[in-house]
Amino acid sequence: MDKLTIGQMAKLHRVSEKTLRHYHEMGILVPELVNEQNGYRYYSLLQSAQLDMIQQMKSIGLSLQEIRSILENKDVDYLYELLERQLEIIKEEQRRLKLVAHTTEQFLNTCRIYKSEHICNIVTVEKQSSRRIIRFPIRSYALDEAFCTAKSAEQAWETSLRRVKNEFIQRGIPLTFFHNVGCIISKEDLERRRVIISGAFIFIDEDFAVGNSEVLPEGDYLTVLLDSLSDENGNCLEPKFIERLLDFSKREGYRITGDYYGEVLAETPAFLFEGRDTMVKMQIPVSVDQ
Repeated sequence: MDKLTIGQMAKLHRVSEKTLRHYHEMGILVPELVNEQNGYRYYSLLQSAQLDMIQQMKSIGLSLQEIRSILENKDVDYLYELLERQLEIIKEEQRRLKLVAHTTEQFLNTCRIYKSEHICNIVTVEKQSSRRIIRFPIRSYALDEAFCTAKSAEQAWETSLRRVKNEFIQRGIPLTFFHNVGCIISKEDLERRRVIISGAFIFIDEDFAVGNSEVLPEGDYLTVLLDSLSDENGNCLEPKFIERLLDFSKREGYRITGDYYGEVLAETPAFLFEGRDTMVKMQIPVSVDQ
């Protein structure tokens, strides 16, 4: 097999004849012989090594222009620098895809939670392991007469989320994490039985620790699960169940040891609801009052 026709070369390497013609036009794989009379192209079997290299370089994401530069320069240092740069591009794409996969899993989990059955509206004490969060400032507002309806509370929270989203952008936190944002009520306001939303937060996995994250220590938490933040009359349920948590704490001899965290477990899919109805796990860290 001294000479290979373009068809034989294409079949041998599982590429199209069109691809080989394009490589010829670009000057990255020139046939060993071109018949001047009929234009037929003939390749040497030894040119397989060059075609292998072209395919390998393409497989790692190098462009044909970059491959042509490699072949023209015939410089190992140039190749080394190009591969180093390409490796960084690949690693960055891996990080991006990891974030995308994480977010997709979160959305899937939302659907799982939405479809499953849960015991709601019952106060319990749960042992929580340590978790990592990122806090965000918002303009504080009280869930009182001004925000007694679910709609007014939702509008206030939606306004707060615009500030949180802006914080994401300013801090360089990937917007893939901008979902299931929960609210915070300070320990001081809880002790005064004031339902003032003073901050926002997201839980974040250790593998994705970004921004100024902090660790919530493990311990006991008074919790209650709500499958919606509004009742059948359109009233906001959060203040009512904050009171239940506080009453339970006083009655059972617990001492509040930290802020309240309204963890959003799932947001109702947007195609099912006009706004942002949520399933929330209300949590207050406590210890046994000595």
